[in-house]
Amino acid sequence: MIINKVNGLEYGISLDTPLITNSYMVVSDEDEGQNNQKVLETSIIFDVIPSGVLIIPPGESLTPEFQFSPANIIDSSYEIDILDKSVATIRGNRIIANQSIGETELIFVANQGLFRKVFNLSTAYRVGSIGPAGGYVIFDAGDYSKGWRYIEASPKDAYNWQDHDVEVSWGDTARYDESTKVTSTSIGSGGENTTQIANYINSKKNAAQIALDYEVNGYDDWFLPSKDELNVMITFFNNNSQKLEGYSYWSSSFEGRLGFGESEAWLQNSYSLEQELEKIYQTIGSIRPIRYF
Repeated sequence: MIINKVNGLEYGISLDTPLITNSYMVVSDEDEGQNNQKVLETSIIFDVIPSGVLIIPPGESLTPEFQFSPANIIDSSYEIDILDKSVATIRGNRIIANQSIGETELIFVANQGLFRKVFNLSTAYRVGSIGPAGGYVIFDAGDYSKGWRYIEASPKDAYNWQDHDVEVSWGDTARYDESTKVTSTSIGSGGENTTQIANYINSKKNAAQIALDYEVNGYDDWFLPSKDELNVMITFFNNNSQKLEGYSYWSSSFEGRLGFGESEAWLQNSYSLEQELEKIYQTIGSIRPIRYF
């Protein structure tokens, strides 16, 4: 019996004339008295899948790549279109996302219109994208259950400790308070922490108030990151070879009796990633605000 292989499958038949099926073109090839069938190319597309996820950050673009099934298709040309042009537009085979977040459908057409498939397409930020205020997106919570999904780091420091013309402590001008104060260290607490600190301290030159007063690219909703948020930010910059300008950075997480020199706030080294508690009268920390959106 003559064995012929087509895409890894074995067939024990011989053909005297070429055969075109709805998926293969098979021809007869007589060599030394044996009939061997071989696949030249496929003529009809069975399926198409994108090579990567169809998620594009707002304002960015993507040229998608597709895998055809079977792989040896005769004509691999295709056209794509977008159902909702308010989400994204098409230029050639390049998808250009608009500035807003949204979902739509990508329409794929090939085989002169005989093959058509629809894929989900969304515009969404991802960690590493440039956020609305021009800084890096450093965290994605996955949903908006907390009223926000992303954390964006400011594109520059609000204060750098190397600027020796102005010395700023975390908050040594705090009102004297006998009670012990503690702010949260968790992700999602930086905004509330910063507001609490600003209310405790009676000076404009403290880390919390500087973060609250900060404005860049039209955005003024910044605050000091919590201890865990600060770690996320500094780890992101280190992992992406994006060195921060300062040597160490203040967080909004602290504990102690304000105004007695007994309060300490968490500080993180931007090179070693080490976190440590420092007295709030220290002026060794820089300030890189973050925002939720």
